[in-house]
Amino acid sequence: MFAAPLRRILALLAVCLVASGCSLLFDDDPDEPTDLPPESFAETEATLARVIDGDSLELGIGGTIEEFRLRGVNAPEKRECGGQLATDRLGELLAGKALTVDLDLEEPRDRFGRLLGEIRADGQDISTQLVELGLVLPLGGSTSIHHEAALRASDANLGVWNPDLCGVGLQLLGISAFVPDPAGSDSQPGAGEFIELENISTVEVSLAGWAVRDESTSNLYEFDGGVLAPGDRVRLYSTCGDEDGQTRFWCSSSSVWSNIGDTALVLDPAGNTIDFRFSP
Repeated sequence: MFAAPLRRILALLAVCLVASGCSLLFDDDPDEPTDLPPESFAETEATLARVIDGDSLELGIGGTIEEFRLRGVNAPEKRECGGQLATDRLGELLAGKALTVDLDLEEPRDRFGRLLGEIRADGQDISTQLVELGLVLPLGGSTSIHHEAALRASDANLGVWNPDLCGVGLQLLGISAFVPDPAGSDSQPGAGEFIELENISTVEVSLAGWAVRDESTSNLYEFDGGVLAPGDRVRLYSTCGDEDGQTRFWCSSSSVWSNIGDTALVLDPAGNTIDFRFSP
């Protein structure tokens, strides 16, 4: 069962979804909402129970423990390059601070049942700080509100944008073409969305262990072999098809790259980000 304050917040989410907008701030009496200009969130205080990883944690809200997911950003999994770093830094940013949570009224929970929203520590937005440190990816590519902060972090090679984050990075492959939203169908065989990699080095490169991923944790393609001579290219389509030395197929059940904004990353066998592209 939800404790009364949290029950009240979540019950009002459905009402706010069909209204022109609303914002809820609660004073000492949880039965008396404060009138505020329309907004898209419900604000409440929280306490830190446990950091799970770089973008999710457990919070005490209204007398109950809830799993909470930061909206609009994605951290590497703990087992991935940069994952533990993001987890540790998130804990440091929250420790000993007064926490305020903005619950997302339009999407109060994600597909895993976690509360979804933003969190501030002593008034400072945590997602913004994590993006500025290069510890999380902004979701939505260049359409993200955090895009400029991500550009600054990538220009400074901070966090996941550091090609030597997990050992000396292999500066051997680069993105020569990226077409996330082609004319016509994204899934048209041989003409749909694709990313193309080029051997930018002066030596042959084994593709084994190299990977391409999007900004989420669900779309990752790992090359199982093959060799690129200097200057050669390999094109990776999202669809299925007959492969050869220059063409590979992700064979994804749906489009890999979001047409409203995404990020493509090329990872060396150690998981370092060697090259990337924001879209659109």
